[in-house]
Formats: sequence, structure tokens, C-alpha cells
Amino acid sequence: MGELPERWAWATLEDIAQWGSGGTPKADIDAYYGGDIPWAVIGDMRDRALYCTRQSITQGGFEASSVKWIPKGAVLVAMYGASIGKLAISGIPLTSNQAIAHAVPFKGGVSEKYLFWYLYGQRERLIGAGKGGAQPNISQNVLKRWEIPVPPLGEQRRIVEALEEQLSRLDAAKASAARSLQRIDALGSTLLMTALAATSKVTTLKDSLSAPLINGRSVKTMENGFPVLRLTALKGGRIDLGEFKEGAWDADDAHPFLVEKDDFLISRGNGTLSLVGRGGLVGEVGSGVAFPDTMIRARVAPEVVVPEFLSLIWGTRAVRRQIEGSARTTAGIYKVNQKILESVEFPLPSLEQQLAIVRRREIELEQLAAVRNSAEHALRRARALEKALLRKAFSGGLVPQERSDEPASALLARIAAEREAAKPVRKAAKRAARSRKATAADPVAATKTAPVPTPSPSASVQQELFVQ
Repeated sequence: MGELPERWAWATLEDIAQWGSGGTPKADIDAYYGGDIPWAVIGDMRDRALYCTRQSITQGGFEASSVKWIPKGAVLVAMYGASIGKLAISGIPLTSNQAIAHAVPFKGGVSEKYLFWYLYGQRERLIGAGKGGAQPNISQNVLKRWEIPVPPLGEQRRIVEALEEQLSRLDAAKASAARSLQRIDALGSTLLMTALAATSKVTTLKDSLSAPLINGRSVKTMENGFPVLRLTALKGGRIDLGEFKEGAWDADDAHPFLVEKDDFLISRGNGTLSLVGRGGLVGEVGSGVAFPDTMIRARVAPEVVVPEFLSLIWGTRAVRRQIEGSARTTAGIYKVNQKILESVEFPLPSLEQQLAIVRRREIELEQLAAVRNSAEHALRRARALEKALLRKAFSGGLVPQERSDEPASALLARIAAEREAAKPVRKAAKRAARSRKATAADPVAATKTAPVPTPSPSASVQQELFVQ
């Protein structure tokens, strides 16, 4: 832990908030879904307040699962895969699946906005703390032990106000750069579709393959093991062969999954719908590397499809509509399978026309390179300034300290004392909950016991949050 300004104090996230996570009703029971209970998944999280969810569950689904109510003002944190560290603040009472942790700050300690922005600045570190195979995750235990610098409550408010004012300007700069990049991509897609306008022949991915699609293999990390790509190797329609880990297998085990030049690797799943099914073309391969279970390998027949043409056509709106319309969601992760990918249709001009389109696209990219580089530089600069601003904010350098503020050590001590005093109440609540469950499970006992009054909605929320 580093040095902090006077009147600040270090704490853990468990010291300043009540933590929990959600659950998922059985996916094969339709009666559990489509109700009036908002149910958040990672794809709903956009680093801002969350007021509505794309999915909902019924009361039956709620009661038959580990789903919990999350009150308004809780901070939501994604724990799974490439989405680790994505955030939201609940703008309404809602529920979530188990891929999302939620933190309800203790009253009078750390504000939800201060916690939100601190975690926003910690995203890269949280991703680095992920454990597991090709789809790493963090746990609530990791989050609870995470350290946080706590300033006095008044200074927290001043930090948030100053931070949001300056971040709003950076957000405008990032949005402008992102729009420029989107326009460049849209122009490229339009030019491609114009070139294909005269093509009447349509094929499917299945009919373009020289070998069946194959899923990769999941392997644990092991020092000095055989290399296996990470999902992050998928970058802009290409595969970055330097983005790998060392896996717990040898060359013989990895041999069926080795990548070769012109292989096309497709993402099987992602917490964001627009990223599932994205593909990348493998270029020249030096030393051997395999692909993981989070990817599906497609090898096209070169006498039917030019690999570079497939890479171009795969990112078009027409193909994306098919993939996103067919993707299925499980525990908040959108997924595609081999059957879905095999059925994807796209225009198929002659090989000569495909090569001409690829060459024309390369020329267009060269012509647009200066504009793209300028937009990408602006975006990188805005992100770098954002990081610097966040570091300054949470090290005490953004706003002045005021002697009249109550020291953070005092508010942390008060929270600790209040939590200690509440322990007997929580234990009694747990016993009551166990008693109600036992009574509900015993019809005879139920006839002999007076019914338990139904708690109010606000009490239900508190019970779900604090009776663990």
C-alpha cells in the first residue's frame, strides 16, 4: 500500500460495502423467464447507470434460484471472461446472474459513485487478477480483499464532482474519435457491398470449407507448457499470434489444434453480443501455437473462397445480423456453435473477382490509413489522459484537502462498530430464514405454525442482501 494524504486511510472493499452475486433460473423452464423482475447480464453493463435490462424473470424463477434483489444505488461488477471489470450502478431495484457481483456501500462510508470510479480505474488490474483457462474470471473473494484508498466523505464528493466534469470532456473526445473510426469502417463496408452488388451467387460457410469446423481445447496455464492463444488474440479481423499463454499440455496433445496460415478463427462466446462470432485470419506462422476452446477454426477450400475475402465478408452487416440473430445466451454470455456458423450465408463472386475485391480493399485501407491513424492517435491520447486523471484522483492530487473533514479512519471505525453490533441481528435473521424454509418443506408443521407475514418489498431487498 502506498502513501496516502493526511486524513485518508486504506481499507478493503469488504470493509466498505456488503457484497453479493446473483443466479440463473433453469434455462429450460420457460415459466421462469419473461416476468416483471429485471434480470441483468454482463451485456447490459455499459459503465453507467442501469435502468432497464434486456431480460427478465418471473417470481417463480426468482424463488427457484439463487437470484437476489439488488437495491438501487448498488455498484455492479462483471467477474467473467473478457468482460472482467465492466461496471454499472443500479438505477432501479433489479436482479442479476452469477457472472455479476454487486456492492452495496455501507451508509456514511464510501459513496457509490466514488466506489464506481475507483473500480473503473482499476479495470486493467482486475483483468490481470483473473484466474482460469482461456476464459478467466475473478471471484467475490478477490473483490472483497481488493484495497481501496478512502478519503473523508466530503472529499469523496469533491473528487467525484471534479472527476465527472473532466471525464465528460474526455468522453466527448473519445466519442468523436470513435465516430471517425466507425465512419471509416462503414465506408469500407459500403465499398465492399457495392463491389458485390452484381454477385448473384450465395454460399454458406459449410459449403466453403475444406475440412469440418473444429472447436479448440481448454487447457490450464502451466509455465513452459505448449503455447495456446488467448481470446484477446482476435484483433481487427486478424489473429495476433503473440497473444498466447503457456498451457498444461505438450506438442503431441496440441497437434490437432495447431493453427496454420489462412486459418480463420471465430469467437465462440462473449458477454457483448456485438463481439460474439467475430473472426480473425491467421497470417504467417513461425513457432507452433494452438487455439483454445473459446474459438472455432474454419479452413476454407482455396478453390472456392479466398481466405482474405472471407475475412472481409465476415465483418459485414449482413453476416453480423445472421450471427447476432442466432446467438444464444447462457449466464449472460452470448454463444454460437458450429451449426450456427455453418449456416451463415454470404455472396460468392468468382475467385478472380474475390482477389480483385481484396486488392481494392487493400488500396482503400492505404488511402484511409492517415485518417484512421489520426483518429486512433486521438483515441489513445484521450484514454491515456483518462488513466492519468484517475490516478491523480485516487492519490489525493485532484482536489484540495480540508481540515474540517472527518478523517477516513473515524468513518471506517464507525462502520466497523455498526457491523459488529449488527451481527446478533443478522444471526437471528438467518435462524428465522432457516426456520421458514424448514416449515415450508414440512406440510404437517406448516399446519401447526402460524403463517409468517410477507415482508414489504424494501424489507425483502434488505433480507436478500444481508441474509447470506
